[in-house]
Amino acid sequence: MNTTANPSIQQDGLYYSINEEAARRAKEANSFSDYIPGSATAEYRQMVDKAAELAERQKRRVDPEYHSKIDHLLDLYARKLAANMNEGYTIAARVPSVLIAGPANFPARKKEKQNAASDRNMFEWQYIQGLLDRIRSTGMGGISADDADAITKLERKLVSRQEAQEHMKAVNAYYRKHNTLDGCPNLTSEEIEALKQRADMSYKEALAYARNEIYARMGYAFNKEGGKYTEHYSQYEWYRNIEKRKITEDMFNRYERVNIDLILKAEDELEKQK
Repeated sequence: MNTTANPSIQQDGLYYSINEEAARRAKEANSFSDYIPGSATAEYRQMVDKAAELAERQKRRVDPEYHSKIDHLLDLYARKLAANMNEGYTIAARVPSVLIAGPANFPARKKEKQNAASDRNMFEWQYIQGLLDRIRSTGMGGISADDADAITKLERKLVSRQEAQEHMKAVNAYYRKHNTLDGCPNLTSEEIEALKQRADMSYKEALAYARNEIYARMGYAFNKEGGKYTEHYSQYEWYRNIEKRKITEDMFNRYERVNIDLILKAEDELEKQK
């Protein structure tokens, strides 16, 4: 999808424009509830903001020479995401749902074409989400042979790896001797707790934490039974426990709904294996 050739996509700082009219038509074609003006733009900007936070974290981890590449990937993500969402709204508005049109007037042939277009758009979305992985990996990979500073970078990388290897040797030696990581001088208390959680967490628990993180990022306040989630997510700066915050299905964007469905399916398959 060539977003640069689309004159309707306008840039506003970090963001690109969302077609609110197309979003409204898509809502009306698939739901009896009214469209909230600006909600599509807000959804888009929330996703871009998360990508920007990821980009800033990665910049703090890598050499400044990679910062411009990270900025480029972030802009590419924001631009392609806007184009993808706008196309998604246009596709969704083409054919009303069976609830809106009624079974007698439902255009089945047109719906098949709409579904095919929607699948292509989802494939594009998967590529766009892959840009986030590219941001995460920028500055963490190999060194090009034609780089003028290749030798210096290689030497620096080797030293870094040697230091990391010595660090882990010391951690492993401490654990073998004491049978615990508590008090290890080579780790911070946060690193110790993180390692403990990874070691103790089962696949079932990991799925539950992944699913509940989607709710946590929206400020969900877990009840007493979910206290372990409150404790877990409170260690992250992004978590804001909003008292009595109710999360309803229509508050999720389409990608969050897809992720929740995938996790629930994995949890269901795990239960069937018992």
